[in-house]
Amino acid sequence: MEKLFKESLFNRIYIYILSLLRSSFLFDYTKPQYKLRTYNDSLKGSHLYKLLAKLDEKMSRFYKKLNKVYKESFIRSIVDKFNTAFHESIIYKGFIKLTGVNYFGFIFVLVIVAYIFTDYIIRRIPGLSSFANYWDEFYFLFMIFYIAMRRMNSNGSIRYNFTPFGFVLAVYFILGIIHVLVVQPNTKIAIEGFRAMFQHILWYYIFVQFFTNENIVKTTSKFIMHGGFLLGLHALYQFIFKVKMPGNWIDSSESIKVRAFSIVGSPNILGVLFVLIIPLAIALFLIEKNKKSKAIYFIEVMVMLLGLLLTYSRGAWIAFALAIFVFILFTNVRVLTPFVILGSLFIVSGNSLSTRLLYMLTPEYMFKSASGGRIYRWTIGLKVWSKHKFWGVGLGRYGGAVALNNDLSPFYLDNYYLKTLVETGYYGICAIGFMIIGFLISTLKVVFTQKNLDNKILACGLFCGALGVLIQNSVENIFEFPAMIIYFVMYAALIMGLRNKGIDYESTSSN
Repeated sequence: MEKLFKESLFNRIYIYILSLLRSSFLFDYTKPQYKLRTYNDSLKGSHLYKLLAKLDEKMSRFYKKLNKVYKESFIRSIVDKFNTAFHESIIYKGFIKLTGVNYFGFIFVLVIVAYIFTDYIIRRIPGLSSFANYWDEFYFLFMIFYIAMRRMNSNGSIRYNFTPFGFVLAVYFILGIIHVLVVQPNTKIAIEGFRAMFQHILWYYIFVQFFTNENIVKTTSKFIMHGGFLLGLHALYQFIFKVKMPGNWIDSSESIKVRAFSIVGSPNILGVLFVLIIPLAIALFLIEKNKKSKAIYFIEVMVMLLGLLLTYSRGAWIAFALAIFVFILFTNVRVLTPFVILGSLFIVSGNSLSTRLLYMLTPEYMFKSASGGRIYRWTIGLKVWSKHKFWGVGLGRYGGAVALNNDLSPFYLDNYYLKTLVETGYYGICAIGFMIIGFLISTLKVVFTQKNLDNKILACGLFCGALGVLIQNSVENIFEFPAMIIYFVMYAALIMGLRNKGIDYESTSSN
């Protein structure tokens, strides 16, 4: 019987599937195997990668031909003169000195790294404000053009940087398209809902073409940290001078007068930005060797921590605590006890911060939440979903910004995963679950295969920041804010930029 099974078609298919899984960086299930292999190792056995590599080889030949035409054109001489003059300029030399990155095109990425600030400035410049809702889409197209031109100038030698999480996002994006085709009570609204949920993940494919080595990853991470520091300073300013909040962000039974919101307009979004950035800033502080820089990073971390507290965002506090808990587990378990003690002291301190946190446990809060707060909205949302369990009511039709703008929903659901369930049903929640699991697997394998301690700590900081965002999505519609999706995939791309720093393929492969 055993012999018949071994010779059967079923067994051959089973063995073939196992071989595919073992050749995959993402889906390799054997713990010793993935610890001994780097991403490049997995690529050598990946059928999908081989197919994509062949397609990319054809693109490289196309760029070679394009470059030949370009060299023979009059435009080449003009561009060369400009490049020569520019590379000798103070601006270029200053940029290189500031960033440590030896090509100026990296500045185009920094525009998106500073998305919060870029968007804020554009919305306040007369003449540009009318494009405020579309500037990032035009810029995305520009970045595609820039990457294409960069490949052409390299005579096709620069190849596309394929990554495991890129495959996950591609599947997730395609699943979104299928849902729009199947469920569209109103095509216009369905497309709006699709854009809100899926469009901004495409930035990942731009980022991974730039975040290709640890130097660029560290430089980008420092820019993110400095941006968070500026938000922290602004939060302190708002609290000290009691700047009026733009919305009703305080319960009538609480004595809080001010919640910091900075330039993002929402204490909760500001809070999640700090949740995203602080673990990364702590990682940069830990790996910094220069004492002066280390002191500056410490100050920046403290300012951001104060900013986080002054948002009075309970969801952000909880997400941050869980993210730092994971960070400690990954980096230094001995710090766990002091962390728990400090957290406990904060909770029982009796100040306005701990009072707001503990207020969630009171019968009064539960009653208000069940009467018109989160619990009430979640209950209504589940009732709506119960009538459309598999496909949901359709993208953009309940619990989010698109639904509210089209008068289809009475409120925000304040839970991105529940919103996804109501709008896309079991189908959509499985899709986003696949995306999250793919993120966890692909990034954690990068973390666990690091042999350089500094890179491991940096990867942990990036991972825990992104994890905090995923956690806070359970009590807020965080991914409704375009910047947060962009920053989430940016962090994934940064982690992927460290992926080749695992155990060396040449010294460990038995293939």
